[in-house]
Amino acid sequence: MQGNDKFIKATSYVAGFFTIASAMLLLFFLIMSVIGLIHPRKERITLHTDSLTKTYDGVQLQGSMPVVSHGSLHAGHRMEVRNLPVYTQVGVYANVAEVVILDGSGMDVTAQYDIVYDYGEITIETREIALYSAKKRKIYDGTPLVADAPSLSYGALAPGHTLVSERYSLLFPGEVPIRPTYRILSEDGVDVTDQYAITEYFETLQIMPIIVDIYTGSAQKIYDGMPLTADTLENVGTTLLEGHELHMEFTASLSNVGSITNEGYAWILDENGNDVSHIYELNYHFGTLKIEPIPLYITTMSAKKIYDGTPLRCEEWELTDGILEDGAVIHVQECAVQNDIGKADNVLRFSVADRNGTDISARYTIICDYGTLSVQPRAITIRTGSAVKVYDGTSLSCNTFEIISGSLCQGEYIQLVCTSIHKVGMSENYVLDCSVYRVAEDGSVTDVSACYRITFDYGILEITAK
Repeated sequence: MQGNDKFIKATSYVAGFFTIASAMLLLFFLIMSVIGLIHPRKERITLHTDSLTKTYDGVQLQGSMPVVSHGSLHAGHRMEVRNLPVYTQVGVYANVAEVVILDGSGMDVTAQYDIVYDYGEITIETREIALYSAKKRKIYDGTPLVADAPSLSYGALAPGHTLVSERYSLLFPGEVPIRPTYRILSEDGVDVTDQYAITEYFETLQIMPIIVDIYTGSAQKIYDGMPLTADTLENVGTTLLEGHELHMEFTASLSNVGSITNEGYAWILDENGNDVSHIYELNYHFGTLKIEPIPLYITTMSAKKIYDGTPLRCEEWELTDGILEDGAVIHVQECAVQNDIGKADNVLRFSVADRNGTDISARYTIICDYGTLSVQPRAITIRTGSAVKVYDGTSLSCNTFEIISGSLCQGEYIQLVCTSIHKVGMSENYVLDCSVYRVAEDGSVTDVSACYRITFDYGILEITAK
């Protein structure tokens, strides 16, 4: 019994010791925690801000208040927002607020928390507008062509903003895109052009040159060996600007028979002698320089003959009008030929050569009055043969003949077919067919019967009775 009391007493001493030690340890941690040397386990919380979006309008956009989206503050603690973000310019920004956590006495206890930040974004988008400037055009008049100031065709400027621009202009002929210089200013004069998304619909400026129609003169003459020019203007269409003068240099010159355009080039000078051709469009309408050949009138002679199997030609001619250059000579190059009976123009082809033998035919035009070549038929008389026999039941014919008047041409022959009789009696030996043929040197045969006028003296065919 006494031993149990000792055990119980010892146990009580130990329990008391641990109780006192625990209390002292807890007091130590409380003191250390209060003076900031030892921190208790931090509370994890999540702070969240929303995302905000708007189109640029020149007005500040303030960030949203953060809220605790996960976890919670300790009892008696509160969250205080010291600063909210504010943005005006186009861009994307984090929606981050400056936050502290205070206890009931106003002491900053933010360090007691493990804070996860879930920040949204602040987005200010560019303001979309479209600018338009219409096409303008005119004919050059010495004054600039000024484009209309750009105007809004889509969207609107932010309140209090102003579009200012410098006019775009064109002075000389041509066509260029309109490229004005412009800015968008805020109420206080700050350039905020970059805060806008601007689509440009700018057309063109066009100054058209003054059209000038230039008509050069024409001239013509008969060839005389001298160059032909015509340094004249028949007309200049469109009035030039005051003080401007057209100058023309002619480049065309014609020396031989033919025709060319009376070409040249022009330029325009102002009253100070400056070349201002670039403000004009020069349209040329060239006249003609023409040198006509010298007319020569020639009559060719006529000739005729009775057909004799040889060609009829006549190279005789006479210059009836026109003048040749000194020392020039006319030559016959080709001569018409009449072979068979009939009549044809005596067509001669001529050339003209100078004293050195050079062909100058192109300088002349030869007008001919042609004579004629006439070949008349050749007259011959043919006597057919005679024959007699006693009737024997067969026919009687005789194809012999003789030329009793006239003659055949050399190399020609006659083929003749006469009639025949069958009964007792008497008949003239008529010709059924008579042809004249020419044999050429190459052996070819040509019927030239039409070249003859043939008459006949008929013989006699007679069949007597037995």
